Amino acid sequence: MIINFSYNFILQQYWCAENKINVMQEQQLTYNNFGKVSRIAQGSNSVDFVYGVDGQRIKMDKKLNGINTIKYYSENYEEKNGVGYDYIYTPAGLSAIAVNRNLF
Repeated sequence: MIINFSYNFILQQYWCAENKINVMQEQQLTYNNFGKVSRIAQGSNSVDFVYGVDGQRIKMDKKLNGINTIKYYSENYEEKNGVGYDYIYTPAGLSAIAVNRNLF
């Protein structure tokens, strides 16, 4: 399913704040069978999302101005462009983030 937007306040906040893209361009949203957004496209830029069997996001592939950024998600862990982030929790909440830059 593809839905075309010329303006959407929620996407405006994401695309403007982080990527400085003209939000008045047409945006295309594609949804998966579970009603979750699987692709957001605007001009030559796009963000693709992959979900696991539990419906949680496991991967984001962002293409912005010719630069590709891939981010992986799992419980208490993220990986972005070859750098791993382990979120360490204690009973008091998030206590530390261990950064591993040597994944490859």
